[in-house]
Order: sequence, then structure tokens, then C-alpha cells
Amino acid sequence: MATAALTTLSARLAADFALAMLGQGAFAVGRPEARQALGVLYDGLSRQLREQPQLILLAGRPTAPRDFLGWGFAPSRKAFADLLPSSAPPALAQHLAGSWRDRGLLLLAVQSGLPRQEFDQLFHLLTSIGDKGQPLRKRWLDEQMRGSLPHATLLFAEDLRNLEAEISWPVQAALAWLQRDLNILSRLDGFPAAVLTARRQALLDAVLGLVSGPGERCELLAHLDRIIEGLHDYDRDEFACLLLARFEPRVQSEVCLELCGLIERLQQRIDQAGDTVARERIESVRWITRRVAEQLIEDGSATPAHYHALVLQKVLLYEEIPSASRARVAALQVLTSFLANPQRYFTEIEGSHSPEVLEKRLWRLLEMLPNMLRAYRFDAAREVVAFAQRFGPTFDLSRNAELLAHVRETAAEVLATGETMQQAELMKALPQMGRTGLHLLIDLADHSQRSVRRAALDGLCAAGPAVVPVLFEALEHKSGWHYLRNMLVVLGKVGAGGTKVERVYRAALEHPQAVIRKEALQGAAR
Repeated sequence: MATAALTTLSARLAADFALAMLGQGAFAVGRPEARQALGVLYDGLSRQLREQPQLILLAGRPTAPRDFLGWGFAPSRKAFADLLPSSAPPALAQHLAGSWRDRGLLLLAVQSGLPRQEFDQLFHLLTSIGDKGQPLRKRWLDEQMRGSLPHATLLFAEDLRNLEAEISWPVQAALAWLQRDLNILSRLDGFPAAVLTARRQALLDAVLGLVSGPGERCELLAHLDRIIEGLHDYDRDEFACLLLARFEPRVQSEVCLELCGLIERLQQRIDQAGDTVARERIESVRWITRRVAEQLIEDGSATPAHYHALVLQKVLLYEEIPSASRARVAALQVLTSFLANPQRYFTEIEGSHSPEVLEKRLWRLLEMLPNMLRAYRFDAAREVVAFAQRFGPTFDLSRNAELLAHVRETAAEVLATGETMQQAELMKALPQMGRTGLHLLIDLADHSQRSVRRAALDGLCAAGPAVVPVLFEALEHKSGWHYLRNMLVVLGKVGAGGTKVERVYRAALEHPQAVIRKEALQGAAR
């Protein structure tokens, strides 16, 4: 579980919430303070629901019933045992698991907007019917069919479908919740259409609150076909669009790529072992992936990376891609082909029948560098640069200003937006590209974004003495005092010495910029 801050009040709220469900402690039926205790609990829940859209407790799988999970009490999903304060009764989780097992209860959720009357009715149901599972479920469904308790949900083990054990537990609960309550809504008569629409949208939001992150949402969508045939009054494409409309654009984007990755893994299982289960699943996953893709395209959020993955996994045809994106997608397709077998490309270039063909093929290979960096394939980029250097200075990136600028800006994107590990890998890879990589770092150390400049400067310092001759080479055409300042910093960090370095320090001591004189003084002293 993620470690997240949990306030004392939230911890107390979680414990009281569980005690109230059990009818224990101050919440025991018949105790004079029970009414007041429920009022205090309601006030606490109302405060929490102003910050969180819903509070959920989900019992563990049948094989581990005590492994409750909680949402809304802390900034992230947590194990119920981690929600409880040290003052909570030690056996509280055990009693809760036993009570829920006897009732056949799987989940309890309350949503924001819960009024006091509905709250009291909910806990009256839980405490008055006690441990009788079937009567509780029947009473609950009766209330739902009457349209009562719209801000509270109970889900029972009987509501679950038979799903594969590898499907995560929250996703199984979300699928059961969707199927049951959408069918209940479709049977409600006498309610205005606007009310039913609002309740359906609230239901979709509540269910999506149960599955956190692109991984679980991808899993939910990948198994949506398990419940669609059991939904009344819903066309499957219509329902998919209703659900996807509740996804944030960023999440849609990530889920689309997750689904494409799932299709690839299923195809590998089919190719390697003739897996019949994977063969049955893959078309259903392609169906929902196409619905996600259509939503992205409609919103204008689909990128060349999405189109490439969708074509690669046979979700879209190349002809379905907007013409403006086809060149980028084609480049990504070539990159994918190269990464699958780099040696084949190298052999073809080496076997070129004329210098003109060799030059054309080699520059096409170098033009893949920006896409390699975007894909975080720094190993492949390093290999390509090393291969090109075997054919002499003609194929140095400095001979192609447009490509060099493209590679530089792509590297800057990684440094500005990539994760820490990816940034570190890029900083390690660039010095290993020889002069080309070091010149890129020198240019990046002059970038407009401060974070990029700082990372590039650290990369130059980490490159060691090998960077010194390249710094002097760049000094011949770099104008402005910023480069000289960076050069003096790096020379000092790598411990460079000698007559040539001394002359630079001495000249800089008389520079009009104070920051240059300061760096030069420190270097001269060393």
C-alpha cells in the first residue's frame, strides 16, 4: 500500500464507521448514547465527504476476508488495519470480517450529498436485521427498487460473477456493482428521465472511484464484456461510450496505451502456446480499445504514439489515421521494426552497393534518434550513434543542423517531463555517445528551461576529463558569457589542468561579468 498521511480524525472516523456497522460500543442498539454517537459519526462523514467524493470499505477476497481495503479516509487507498488508530479495539477487523461474512456483505460505500435521514436508514438496516444475510439483501434491493438510499451502496457476495482469480479484487467488485445497479436503474418506473440520468452518472462515477489508476481501469474495461450481455436496455457500444465519458482525458490516454500493451501480451500467449483463453479474450479487448481510441480521436487527444500502438495491435487501420499524423506514425513503425532487429538494419547499411545508397540509409537511421529518445530507448540511440561514427565525420550530427536541433529538443523534453530514472539514464547515455553526446549536453546546458540546464551541467561534470577537449572545441563558436561560465564550472568540477586551461582562467579574471570572475578566481586558486 502507498504510504500516505492519515490524520487522527480520519483514523477515528474509520474506527467509528466500522463500530457503527457492527452495532458495537457507543453504537450498540438500545444504548442511550447511540443516537448521539450516530450524529457525531454523521458529522464526521459529512466533513470527510466534502473533501472526498465517496468513502468505501471493501472486504477481502473469500480466501482472505480480513483484508479490507478503504478509500476516502486517507489520500490513497489503504488496508483497513492501517486506517485504524492505536486506540481501536484489537479485534475490530476480525469482528468486522465475521459480521460481513454472515451477512454475505462485500462492500459498503457512501457518496457525497448523503443526508442525515438516509444515513440513519442505512444504519437501521444494518443493525436491525443483524447477521441475516438474505433478509438484509432482500430489504436492500427493495429499497433500491423504490429509489431509496441513492447515496449509499451495499454490495453482496451474491452479486459477484464468476471471474478469473487473476482479476484484481476491486475490479471484480466494480463489475458486479455496475451490472447490478444499472439493471436496477433500468427497472425504476415513475422517475423523471433527468433523475435517472443523474443517478446513472453518479453510479458510474462511484464505480470508477473504486478502481484507481490506469492499470485497474484498463483491467475494468478489458473485462467489460463479462457483464454487457447481462445489462438490460443497453447497447454495448452505447454503454462503453457512457462509461468512457466519465474518464479524464489524461486517464483515457494512459488507458489506451495500457490496453494496447494487454493486446500485445495476449497475442504473445497465442503465438507461443496457442492459448485458447487468450484467443477468446483478444477480440473483446480490441473492441473496447477501439472505443477508447474513438473517444481520444473525437477529443483531439490522440497522439502519433497512440496511432502507432493502435495500428500495431490491429485496432485501427493505417488508412483510418488522420493524414497529418501519418508521417510520424510511419516513422514510429520503422522504429519498432528497427528495435525488433537492429542488426538487420546495420547489415543492410554495411552491404550498400554504392556510397550514395549508404549515405541515404545511414541518415535515415540517424533520423530515428528523436523517436528513440521519446521511447526512452537510450541504449538503441547510443548504438546507432556509435555505428554511424564508424563511417567517419561525414555522419556526425553536427553536419545536419535540423536533425541536431530535433534531437536536442527531444532530449530536453525527456529532461523536463521524464521520470527521475529516465533522466538519469539519458544523462548516462549522452556522454557514451562520444563527441556527439557531449556537444548535445553543451547545447542543453544553455537551454531556456532551468531544470534542463541544471541536469545537462551535471551530466557534463559527470563525463569527466573526456569533456575538456570538446569544451574548448565549442568555445570557438559559442558566443555570450553563459557558455564561458558553464565551461569554467565544468573545468573546475572535472579537475582539468594544464597551460591551455590556465590561460582560460587568467583571461576570465578580467571578464566584465562578476559571475565569470568569481568562477575564474576559484579555478585559478585550484
